Amino acid sequence: LDEGNRMARTAIGFGAGGTEVRAHAQLYRVQGEEAQLLTGFQTIARSSRLPSVAGVTGDSVEADARRAADAIVTEILRFFIGQDWLPPDALQ
Repeated sequence: LDEGNRMARTAIGFGAGGTEVRAHAQLYRVQGEEAQLLTGFQTIARSSRLPSVAGVTGDSVEADARRAADAIVTEILRFFIGQDWLPPDALQ
């Protein structure tokens, strides 16, 4: 989790001082006392590279966390679809 530099983000824009959230996720199947790793993946969500307007950026660590969470959900759905546990249209 990198909260970046708010002053650089506001004064300069174009991603300077931007935020970044990195997440590593692992999906396990647990049966009784055993846990079997099914898949793992990483995601990185960064704040917008757009310049700020009048000191308002609209991007934050919270927005990066939401993007990272959305990416994790998408990867889990893709895995489930690949295993035929969900229909192909589950991503829509």
